[in-house]
Amino acid sequence: MTTLSGALFSILEVAQCIEHIMMRFAKLCIAWLPAVLVAGCVPYYFDGVAATLDESSQFDVTRRDRSWGDCYYIFSKMPTVYQSTKSGYTFTVTQGPRYWPEFFLEARSPTGVELDLKGEHVESAGYRKGGDMRRLREARGTNPTHRTAKLTEVSGDYVTVEILNDSGVKLGEENLYFELVDVNCMEIDSL
Repeated sequence: MTTLSGALFSILEVAQCIEHIMMRFAKLCIAWLPAVLVAGCVPYYFDGVAATLDESSQFDVTRRDRSWGDCYYIFSKMPTVYQSTKSGYTFTVTQGPRYWPEFFLEARSPTGVELDLKGEHVESAGYRKGGDMRRLREARGTNPTHRTAKLTEVSGDYVTVEILNDSGVKLGEENLYFELVDVNCMEIDSL
């Protein structure tokens, strides 16, 4: 009798969980309805790819988000900012805001001076006052100076980044061991 009541209780918990998810989905649909009717916009859902760093590595996860830029996780939060502090610098890795996997990078000396970054798959972040850079500053509190290539184009599972001072002297090297993961994404298109 106890086993039967325990099984019924578990089924009831699962049913309540499903009901909770369906209610959240219904609220989401109702929230989008005015935008579709008034502004002529419609959400477009699609699959994307993100990259995560090995959390057992030398990096600390300093921020997790359910939603970032174009993409989101439904049931959990994804690491979006990682940090590694060494004696001569602090190195920050930020998840890119788009539906392709890339990291935005920043290194600073203990006094806050911006350091240079080099690597085979590392490039300048480009227009640093642009939309993606502004979103990363406002949403995550980071101010990236560099970015990786699209990580789907990198052969292997890591990117090496050299940290240099303003004289070009190498202060250190960071290996970004990453894993590609599937994520849900959404854009809003006009009708």
